[in-house]
Amino acid sequence: MNRRIIIITVALSLLFLLLSQPVLARYVENLRAQNEKRTWIYLLDEKEFGTLESIYKGRKSFKGRMAEKYEEVLTLDYTALGQDFILNIKNDHYVDNSGGYIGDEMHAVAGEQKQELLLKRVGDSIKGRFVSNGVENPVAVAVASRIMAYDNNMVDQLEMFLGLYDIKIGDTISDTIFVPQTTTTSPIKIIVESFEPVRYGQMLDSAYQCRMLEPSEMVLFFTRDNKLVRMVHQTQKIITILKENPLERFKPRSQPYTLGSFISQAPIYFLYIIFGFIISLPVIRRYYKRPEIYLLLILGALMYPLVRFTQIPLQTWYSLDYMIPSISGGGSPFGHAFIMSLTAGVIQETLILLPLILIFFTRRPSMRSLIILGIFCGIGFGIYSAGAISGTAFQSGAMPLLSWNVFRQFFIILFHATGGAALSFGLAGGIRRLALSWVALSLIHAGWRYLVIYYQRGSIDLGIYTLIVALVAVLTVLAVYILIRRRLGRSMQAGV
Repeated sequence: MNRRIIIITVALSLLFLLLSQPVLARYVENLRAQNEKRTWIYLLDEKEFGTLESIYKGRKSFKGRMAEKYEEVLTLDYTALGQDFILNIKNDHYVDNSGGYIGDEMHAVAGEQKQELLLKRVGDSIKGRFVSNGVENPVAVAVASRIMAYDNNMVDQLEMFLGLYDIKIGDTISDTIFVPQTTTTSPIKIIVESFEPVRYGQMLDSAYQCRMLEPSEMVLFFTRDNKLVRMVHQTQKIITILKENPLERFKPRSQPYTLGSFISQAPIYFLYIIFGFIISLPVIRRYYKRPEIYLLLILGALMYPLVRFTQIPLQTWYSLDYMIPSISGGGSPFGHAFIMSLTAGVIQETLILLPLILIFFTRRPSMRSLIILGIFCGIGFGIYSAGAISGTAFQSGAMPLLSWNVFRQFFIILFHATGGAALSFGLAGGIRRLALSWVALSLIHAGWRYLVIYYQRGSIDLGIYTLIVALVAVLTVLAVYILIRRRLGRSMQAGV
């Protein structure tokens, strides 16, 4: 029976793996949430002289075809650069879902001069018209079968260009782009040099440092969550930074969750469910007829959404009132990172404990039964957590099924299952044992979360970080098993 279950499980997992391959690609629609607004400011000698506001509007119709639309508003006061005029540009920029250029509807005012640039891709040509103070000139430019665009000062276009590459340290990106304002093509060359902390405004993050050699020389800082947060134009001494509200860091993406999203993300959900089933095999054979294990599985899963109303507000408050001001003043991020990690550990272990307290005082199960219920409560919490964290990333192609990130989620599910068992063991043994179990789990949880800062700063790579999390989870399993086995004796060994 068990052999059949394992064979069927493996076969279904391979089937879902094969079906999932078409979504493992980077698309424009996954780089930013629909209607998400980003603002960059332009600085010369630390004095602001311009802004770019960009809103991703999602899929819209453009001259008979569907396209991804960006609304851009650029304002530059060139008097700060010794030129007596102000440039205002309003532009609707259109690309296909893979970033290929489709068209622009640009309206510009520079002093007394008014200009329009209306372009559309037609086959292997970009055609349209340029209008300057009422004088119209046709435009026709031959281009490659697929070409991306980047216009001077349009930072959002360069951000999209980088976001469509799975960049790594040491990469060299060489391509040809279309420059709409000059209606010409240009080579673009970017070298990914390092991954390091970067400050932009009051914010601090870790980002890839990329050196652009063409079409102009700049240093770019691009984060893992597809944000171009800082650009340094060394010859002109102009710095462009993303103006970001710290609260936005803690808000979930507002991308609508549709049936199509669920279908696209289903393979990774299924994989986590299968893993949860596998780690429950030692006990589910004996207890699968008891409805309370399914109740605890569901209750455990329902606890994770409460993170939004508990852990996230606390971390937001601490970040705004203490962490960001301290780091902006030159303080070390390491102590603050541990407090943020400890907050996550305390809140999540408490959330797993709540359903166990409920079942303990309403049903009074035996210690063995309570431990089993704790395992399923932890599995439910872990599966929901893994799916919520990685579902969108999998759909966008940022997290393939065969990746370190997915592998790490397996061991986090295992850790939560073990944590549920440990909390149940503590609960059945009285307040003192419960307090010791809760404190120990919260600290262990905080410990492996704290390692994220070393990964973000490039001290350890993703593989090492994942293996450390796996080791922590396995050692926690062994420690909890030994403690419970000593207490239950041979009855536990006989099949709890």
